[in-house]
Amino acid sequence: MITYRKKFHAHSVTDSWGRHEKTPVPDCLGPNCLHAGVPGSDLSASLCTVDEGSCGKNPADGGWQTESCRAGAALAGWRLDLSGIWEHTGQSHVQNIAADLKPGEIAYQPWAKALLDARADGSQGGDDPPARCMPQGVPRINAAPSPWKIIQTPGLVAILYETFNFWRQVFLDGRELGEDFTPTWFGYSTGKWEGDTLVVDTRGFNGKAWIDQAGRPATEALHVTERFQRKDFGHMEVQISIDDPKAYTKPWTVTEKFNLVTNSDLLEFICENNRDAQHLPSSSGK
Repeated sequence: MITYRKKFHAHSVTDSWGRHEKTPVPDCLGPNCLHAGVPGSDLSASLCTVDEGSCGKNPADGGWQTESCRAGAALAGWRLDLSGIWEHTGQSHVQNIAADLKPGEIAYQPWAKALLDARADGSQGGDDPPARCMPQGVPRINAAPSPWKIIQTPGLVAILYETFNFWRQVFLDGRELGEDFTPTWFGYSTGKWEGDTLVVDTRGFNGKAWIDQAGRPATEALHVTERFQRKDFGHMEVQISIDDPKAYTKPWTVTEKFNLVTNSDLLEFICENNRDAQHLPSSSGK
């Protein structure tokens, strides 16, 4: 099953995306559409569950022709519903975001490579922000062992992290980050849909976070682009592009995979006065 979401004006001949409400919907979408009105609003939300079986079976490989369903849904104005609780498939990327890359695929500025090498033996582990209950930053927090929840609305996607009870807002209303902003750990995120992929741009960082536990640095010039794509009901991939010209000589990209968690919910996770930090070495010697 794949779930799509669409917002439209209930009493208008055009939907909020400027398309006519009678835009043809592929046969594999129609029979399973469930409409739910939003109380007190002139908007209605429509959830469309696509039964991959109704799209026909591909005799070449015995698999379902999901790509035709996805393409048809995008053309009809349907947005893939990313809502749910998601968990990274492993811990390799939080420890080393470049675990799947070949040596040399990340091109460092000289100072950034020297700093990464200095942190490699763990002698500066106490400087790692989470060791002192400070934020992991973006994109590292996505790969943390604890799950996170996506709450999706037409104009905003909220991401709630069990890790340290942090959260992010992704604005889908067309706003852009201005010049006068306060740098933050998680930056400022805006998003847009490209077909069935949610593309999130995040800027405005304070440059204090480590990109991974290995100690890859970031600066205030960091620009992170995340491409969220739900591959099927239980699996999502996020392609992450890192562009930080002060730390790396060219942008680089990794892909992380996540599983849907269907039998649990987020729990409170407070990092308070981490007593282990006093036993961790740091560059300051404290």
